[in-house]
Amino acid sequence: MKIDAQLCIVIKSTIHSSLKQMFRSYETCLEVWAQAKLLYTNDTQRLYGVCQDLFTVIGLRNPGPMAEYLGKVHALLHDFNELLPPASTLAEELEQQSKFFMLLALYGLFDDSSHVRDQILGSPVIPNFTSTCSALLRILSKPMIETSPHIDDSSVMAAQRDDRSQSRKPSRGRPKCDHCGKLGHRIDRCYALHGCPPRSVAMANSDPPP
Repeated sequence: MKIDAQLCIVIKSTIHSSLKQMFRSYETCLEVWAQAKLLYTNDTQRLYGVCQDLFTVIGLRNPGPMAEYLGKVHALLHDFNELLPPASTLAEELEQQSKFFMLLALYGLFDDSSHVRDQILGSPVIPNFTSTCSALLRILSKPMIETSPHIDDSSVMAAQRDDRSQSRKPSRGRPKCDHCGKLGHRIDRCYALHGCPPRSVAMANSDPPP
């Protein structure tokens, strides 16, 4: 106990002065180490990093030495078992499977949901798949308020001016003869120039005589 107390004092002396107050109540090396591990390590993020590295290794599919490829996979398996050791009971095994699929769900999120993924990975305790689904549905399923596109005031004023100018344009009037200057017919049907047509033709002609 005396040696442990002395080692505990030595360990505490290496802690930053701003954090020493957080370790003041711990009197054994084991307690100090457990508190330091809780503060400085995050098994959730480390486990996610292992899964991310695994997907990178198996997703490259580049031709290379088989021994090197299998060595990388084996190293990741070692890290995975260290963070999520083999379960001793069926209940623990099911819980580990739930946590593993939780990591798969987080890995498949789109980039615009990265802030939610970081929030879940920042948890000191590894959440299971059910709690992760609950958090994702609660955070990402909030209804978005759609805003109407902004319309420039100058564009509206220009459109109104165009409408007013169009309304002031004179409508298409009756045809005017270039020979006699009268309205209602053109020069090719001017009686003053061509004479009156026979009665049958005049009745068939829809335009009244000048």
